[in-house]
Amino acid sequence: MQTIFDGLKSNKYFTQLNLASGFHHMEIAEKDRCRTAFRDVDGMLFEFTRAGFGLTALPAAFTRRVKSALGHLLGVFSWLDDILIASDTWEEHLATLTLVLNRLVAAGLSEFLGMIIDSTGLYPAPSKLDAITRMPRPHTVQELHTFLGLTGYLRQLIPNCSLTAAPLTNILRNKAFASKRARKLPIPWSAAEDDAFQSLRETLASPKVIAFPDIERPFELHTDASTLGVGASLMQTIDGVTRAVALASHRWALRLMEYDMELEWKAGIGHVVPDA
Repeated sequence: MQTIFDGLKSNKYFTQLNLASGFHHMEIAEKDRCRTAFRDVDGMLFEFTRAGFGLTALPAAFTRRVKSALGHLLGVFSWLDDILIASDTWEEHLATLTLVLNRLVAAGLSEFLGMIIDSTGLYPAPSKLDAITRMPRPHTVQELHTFLGLTGYLRQLIPNCSLTAAPLTNILRNKAFASKRARKLPIPWSAAEDDAFQSLRETLASPKVIAFPDIERPFELHTDASTLGVGASLMQTIDGVTRAVALASHRWALRLMEYDMELEWKAGIGHVVPDA
């Protein structure tokens, strides 16, 4: 650490980077995952697929990966998941920062919570999309949980996600599949479930980019509703291009689906007790 401090002398510009969830960027070899196995209170067996905290050799292995990605760049120092860039001039600093970021992207160390963030907005990391688009159709309760967990994580990028996934989530509402002991039971599958499964995969194969909102420009709110639920898209047109800045959907509670409903817009000033 003293070596790093000594290398900072005579520099004027500094940038500090932190690799969020750094250890989780390291995949565990399939043949070694059994070494991380554990059971929960119900006796279910789980294995880590990504490096978790507590593994003895992990800090050294992660340090080697970061050092390998950065190489021997002048003015760049790393300590576990922290990276410090120090430069004497602003132009030199920007050039080094760009080089570091490009190398982190190439090494697969640039994702944040499974997302890629750039100047255009937010979109899912290719690794996430690849896992979903290559996933075969689920045959058991556990496989369906896995698929819905992945798509649910990216629901903010899927228009009307809850409504599209309704045939699949309805399966899990069946009491016969509610128990943890039912994870290996086969699930019913018809054209409705297959259409929902294929639709979710196809949507994620070419996902929307969620743009950053510009509060100085007008917004458009697009809404939709059906007997299954409601959906909405918050849009904004910038430089002639209309993009989504937020997507939302929600299915009706089962007890509400038994009734015929008519949605009526009411001005906010008229909602004296909005929760009533």
